[in-house]
Amino acid sequence: MDQIAWLEQSAFATWLRESSWALFALLILHTLTMGAIVGLALASCARLFGLASTVSLPAFGRLTPILGWALLAAAVSGLLLVAAYPAKALTNPLFYVKLAMATSAAAIAWNLQRRVFTADVASAPSWAPKLAALGAGLWIATLAAGKFLAYTHKMLLVG
Repeated sequence: MDQIAWLEQSAFATWLRESSWALFALLILHTLTMGAIVGLALASCARLFGLASTVSLPAFGRLTPILGWALLAAAVSGLLLVAAYPAKALTNPLFYVKLAMATSAAAIAWNLQRRVFTADVASAPSWAPKLAALGAGLWIATLAAGKFLAYTHKMLLVG
């Protein structure tokens, strides 16, 4: 709790909470980047299920930089949101479930981008749609867990 209290009472965390715009800007950035990530995951999943089959698999591979930047922006904005209210997140078990799901989903997305949506793959392997569906489900569950974090915390601030 001492580390949480130290972070919570830091000038930066206080500024994030008390600024008229900073926290809202972070929430908007986090929401938009998570939307981009989940949208790309669902589009990839749909492609692997045979929808939009006229779009080549390598065309989806060209989305990898967008996915990477969105993941980076979501991670940074998420860390800054935790810095604003560390006790709210770090004392909530759902936060750790969300992190585990997001990490797993990101690993699946990266694996699919590397192994399926590449220039040398003409058709998707049989395991790819199942893995894509799991990844998409994890991303949707991550979004739901993130939303529920606002309502399931037992502690907003340490002191």
